[in-house]
Amino acid sequence: MQGTKGLLFGVALLVVLGLAGVAIGITQPALHPSAAQPTLVPYLGNSPLTFSYPNTYTLTERGDSFEGQPIRVLTFVNSGVSVPDESDGPPAISIIIVPNPKNVPLSQWVKEKSISDFSLSPDQTLSTTVLAGEPAVSYTHTGLYESKEVAAAHGGNIFLFSVGSGNPGDAIYADFQKILNTVQFR
Repeated sequence: MQGTKGLLFGVALLVVLGLAGVAIGITQPALHPSAAQPTLVPYLGNSPLTFSYPNTYTLTERGDSFEGQPIRVLTFVNSGVSVPDESDGPPAISIIIVPNPKNVPLSQWVKEKSISDFSLSPDQTLSTTVLAGEPAVSYTHTGLYESKEVAAAHGGNIFLFSVGSGNPGDAIYADFQKILNTVQFR
């Protein structure tokens, strides 16, 4: 009889400790670290502008050419995305710096130059805006993605800022605006 009482006491103690453990587990905060908020990384590269971009993106820079002129292409892709060879590419933010040696007025340049993709704009509307104190234009166009463009002229160059994604409500559009908010021309 003494053994049975001891066994029942042991079982009851285990049940109480188990319930206490469950209660503690429920009331204790999770020990998982919370996701860190993205920070802005300054870009001070070899170009006539500076800006900051969220550290959740990988920046690639390359030289290219357009109409026989060297251009600079900066592309931002979410760091967690792997881009397969020969793919159309993931949603991205880009900045293209194109020389404008003839100083073609900005609106005319956007409407005439194929690199602007203005011909893909469904409504063919340019809206005036300001970017880093410079007159600028913005427009949308449709292609592989729904894209928003902002173009500005400064120092003999045209700067095309672009974002494209499958859904205009995607977070990449807010990140694009964060970049635009930090642009400074040199």
